[in-house]
Amino acid sequence: ELDALAWLARQTPRSAVVLAPPAWGGRVPAWAARTTVVGHPIETVDAAAKARLAQRAFAGTLEAAAAQAFLRQQRVTHVLVPRGTGFAAGAGLAEVFANSAVVIYAVSLPR
Repeated sequence: ELDALAWLARQTPRSAVVLAPPAWGGRVPAWAARTTVVGHPIETVDAAAKARLAQRAFAGTLEAAAAQAFLRQQRVTHVLVPRGTGFAAGAGLAEVFANSAVVIYAVSLPR
């Protein structure tokens, strides 16, 4: 886990926006100094709605078109995916980091 956060800190611009599971929302800003879509509930605009969509994405129950729309709307540049989740990397996602615990994808979707 810390390897992935260190990679984000070293290899992504400070302007990067990371989609991570809601449970990781506080870790990414604290350890990698990057913005997350679902962060601390009090500091995240529309936290409950974003958390629901993120949970569906990581459970694998969010349709591909809806997932891509969510990524575009939130201006996500990277997705941090713990292994064992149902997250399905689709078109526009390229693996840029992997270890035994997580995979990080760079997002490249048409706006």
